[in-house]
Amino acid sequence: MSNTVTFLSDFGLSGGNVAACELVMTRLAPSARILHLDHHIAPGDVRAGARVLARLAPLGPVAVHLAVIDPGVGSDRLAVALHTKRGDFLVGPDNGLLLAAAQALGGVSTAWSLDAERVRRQAELGDSPFGARTFDGRDLFSPAAALLTGELPGSLLGEPVDFKELKSTEADRVEWVNERLATEVVEIDRFGNVALAAPFPDLEERGLLATGNLEVRTAGGLGDCRTARRVRSFHELLTGELGVLSDSWGRVALVMNAEPADEFLGVEEGVFLTLDRGARKPPPLPEDEEVHRNQGFPQEWE
Repeated sequence: MSNTVTFLSDFGLSGGNVAACELVMTRLAPSARILHLDHHIAPGDVRAGARVLARLAPLGPVAVHLAVIDPGVGSDRLAVALHTKRGDFLVGPDNGLLLAAAQALGGVSTAWSLDAERVRRQAELGDSPFGARTFDGRDLFSPAAALLTGELPGSLLGEPVDFKELKSTEADRVEWVNERLATEVVEIDRFGNVALAAPFPDLEERGLLATGNLEVRTAGGLGDCRTARRVRSFHELLTGELGVLSDSWGRVALVMNAEPADEFLGVEEGVFLTLDRGARKPPPLPEDEEVHRNQGFPQEWE
């Protein structure tokens, strides 16, 4: 088994929670290499965490993937370890956080419900010195992840569960109505680029980009209409111009050149945008093009 552990959470980097989990893992598995994926997922945002985990886990080697976004900590939700067909383990709460990543790693081959007493016994940790049920990331999931970097079978950590009963998150929303696409804003990055749930190839297959332009309406199709020009990178856009491209993960993204597209559109994560085929327009000319300054469009565009 790989000694690599990836770690994703909504803990943030202050307060020592991430460090506490890492210290527990390195105590139990000193040779483990711990790769931190993301600890700035919005608190309790299981959907966002599942999306990031599924995106990143297949990029690396076979590993134990520890993921803790757990608004149900202390409740009757299951704590689970999943073994995937690629050979990876995923460890975390059964609240939808893990399943998409497991599917991206070939699917689940075996699943166990973690038993806290068994995990602590196998880890030789004794009773918890804290006596709380509020930090399973440190007290249950991190020890289990560390143990699974070795040869310990998952069956020693808990009872098998039917992986068909594991919870999944609500699917990202993509709806086609009369060749018009309604889709959810699923991510806005620190640059203000607006990622949508729809895969970019869907726009091409449905002909929405046939004119080279896309009409973007906010408020589910009832708000302002903006025109986005199809581009392949940010630098193709003029100042103040909205573009549409395939982002690094193959999704539809609305972007601008060194400007925040989310502020331009007035949108936030979770809202719906409606996309429709735009009118055909001539490509913009550079600002220093003489014909653009003095004579209007070239004859071939008339």
